[in-house]
Formats: sequence, C-alpha cells, structure tokens
Amino acid sequence: MVLAMLFTPGAALAATTVATPDYSAIGALLLAFFGVVVLFESGFGLLFQWRLFREFLPVSGWRTPIMFVVSALLTYNFDALDVFHRSLEAFAGVATGPRHGTWLISAAILAGGSAGMMRIFEQLGVRAPSIEPPPPAIDKSKAWISLQVASQGRDPSTVVLNIHEAIATETLAVHAGIAGTLRDEGYGTRLKRIMLRDLRRFPPSGGYLVEANKPYVIALRYPQHVEIGGNQKFAVCDIFGREVLSTEAVEPVSFAPRAIVDLIVDLPS
Repeated sequence: MVLAMLFTPGAALAATTVATPDYSAIGALLLAFFGVVVLFESGFGLLFQWRLFREFLPVSGWRTPIMFVVSALLTYNFDALDVFHRSLEAFAGVATGPRHGTWLISAAILAGGSAGMMRIFEQLGVRAPSIEPPPPAIDKSKAWISLQVASQGRDPSTVVLNIHEAIATETLAVHAGIAGTLRDEGYGTRLKRIMLRDLRRFPPSGGYLVEANKPYVIALRYPQHVEIGGNQKFAVCDIFGREVLSTEAVEPVSFAPRAIVDLIVDLPS
C-alpha cells in the first residue's frame, strides 16, 4: 500500500481526498428549517382547533396523516425543503446528485413539528437536553372505563347513561375486579373506530375515571317502544345487555386498579 501511494500521482491523491463536512452549513440549515417547521405547525393549529373538525374527526387519528401528506407534497415539489438531502450534501462537501426518496424523510421531519426539531438539536448538542417529567400514569386507586352502544338503528342521543357508586342498601358487587375487555374486530372496524368519532361512545375520546375496587352501578335507560296514546316506554339494562326492571335492580360491578375497560353494550330489542 505504501508503494502504491509513492507511485500514485499527486493529482490522483487530491482527487480521492475526502471532503471536510461543513458543520456550520448544516447548523444554519437546521436552524432555518426549524423556523419553517414552527410556521407549518402554527398553520395547522388553526385546522386542528376548529370546532367543526374536532366534532366529526378525532385529532389524534388525523393529525399525523394530514401533516405528513402535506409535508410530502411540499418537500417533493420544493428542493429547498428537502433538509435531509441538503444536509447530506453539506456533510459530504459536494453535490450528491438527484434526490432519491430523501424528500420522504424530510417530510417526516417537517410533520414531526417543533418538538421533533428540538430533539434533533439536543442530540447534536446544540441545545441542552430538557428534563421532562415522566408521562402521567394511572394511579393505583383509579381505573378508566368507556361505554359504547353497539345496537344498530337506535338513536344514541336517546340513551341515558347512569354511573354512581353503589350505596349500602344496594347489593354488593357481584362482578368484581374487571381488568379489561377483549374484542374480536376486523381491520375495517378498528380503522373506523380510530379515524371517526362515534356518538354512541361515552366519553367521545379517552376514558371516564372511576375509583378502583369500589362497587359501581352502571345502567342504560333507553326508549323501547311507543305505547297506545303516544306515550314513550323506556327500559333499563346493565352493561351486559340484560334488561332489568329499574336502575336499583342493576348488579354493581367494580374495576381492578389501573384497569382500562372499553364496554360495548348491545341494547335488548
């Protein structure tokens, strides 16, 4: 190898010299891109805070795909926004030629928002790492529940949900320590549940906080049929879809600590 270097012309050695990365250019590029990210994120804040949007679509299910699609359109059509490709060129010290899918990575960075850019600055040592508090966890004494009406052809606005702690005069909890629920759902049903708001679910998103290991009476009051004379007759059922005579006849249930329970009730016909 030494002999090869001795007999190699100087011009050839100069041509094979590795270019020095331009770190200042990379830093300036990322800083400018951070400004674009903040403007981009602020613009979409108007859409995601729009009451009409939040009424029909869950932000958690639509934020990522909307921002990524728009980011991909921008980074594909504007070379200046392909920050990943431009960073590679600054690192190599030379032009790397045409883009080959780098705009997709740049789109992901743009859609990631200002929080993602801050993590990049922290990893590069430009910004001191932030000390974030640990994410909130469900307290041992709490449980999260939700309830969804599965019956088809029934107006969910006419279903009244009643949840209260069982009092001493009521029967002690029979179904105790419910920890969770298992679902046999297809991909279409799961996708619809994530991407669309369901008026038959309480609460519309997230969960309802209850005390763990405490008996609760959960009852649904719904219209059954119209009697002679136009009077509406109402019926009551429990979370298992069993019709009962009144709310007082519902068997109390309790939930295990830190349980996340999604109840689906099929109202009796």
